Amino acid sequence: MSLHFGRISAIDSAKCTARVNVAELGMESYWLPVLQFRAGANQAYWMPSVGELVCCLLDEKGEGGAILGGCYSEADPPPASSANQLHILTGKVVIKGDVDLTGTLKISGSGNAINGKQMAVIGAADNAGHSIVSSGQ
Repeated sequence: MSLHFGRISAIDSAKCTARVNVAELGMESYWLPVLQFRAGANQAYWMPSVGELVCCLLDEKGEGGAILGGCYSEADPPPASSANQLHILTGKVVIKGDVDLTGTLKISGSGNAINGKQMAVIGAADNAGHSIVSSGQ
């Protein structure tokens, strides 16, 4: 196995796999698992997008390995410049804020999901233990 950089060429969201075009090797990988932050009792799921620059481990034939994660580049620079800032952008929704315990978290966006209103996380959970997000305020 060796470390390579390439761009996502296809994704299979249901299987949490993707293919990578590795220009330096002149090849496209086989379907590789996309590593996730958590995948057991606690879960996090976020697939890369087609065209995203990723770092991956590949065997010599590109048939085995794993996609380790996305990478910023000159073409796709980081959205924040502070080591203490959280910044998540997905579609039209941006979540950003300071990551220290005394900081703030700002959630903003537009569209049917939030109707252009500010969102507030309230201290309650549903039957599955998920935090409830409420529009309004």
